[in-house]
Amino acid sequence: MYQRLLVPVDTSPCSEIASSLAMRLARAFGSHVTLLHVLSRDDVVTRTNAQRLLERLSEGARHLPKLILEPPASDVADSIVTVCEREASDMILIGTHAHARLERKALGERSARRGSAGTGSGVDGARADQKGRSARGGVAGRRNPRTLTDGT
Repeated sequence: MYQRLLVPVDTSPCSEIASSLAMRLARAFGSHVTLLHVLSRDDVVTRTNAQRLLERLSEGARHLPKLILEPPASDVADSIVTVCEREASDMILIGTHAHARLERKALGERSARRGSAGTGSGVDGARADQKGRSARGGVAGRRNPRTLTDGT
């Protein structure tokens, strides 16, 4: 199973669902979690507020996750991939909206490039509805392990 989970987060309810799922996976499988917030150039979230966000999302974890704040980047998705490679993460778990087709397409293209580069990390989305609830009923993002993408 996945041992190093990278969870890119922002201030959306979807990020809360993804981080909560990552904490549950970590408890179940002994995985290590890294929460990541990439500050964008036009981001209104200050470094201090972003640090508070990461700390809040890590509450309740059995083992405290690693918290990373990345400096402003022109392409947040590329920054996520860079951190994933640097941290040797084998799964990126990201919160998504049910209607975010373009975001999923962009992330899918980047993850495909990563997979073809031989890094082998998986990418999965913890999907939420417009009110920030799990769109799948029970556990947000839960899938048959065979359906988790492996970057290819």
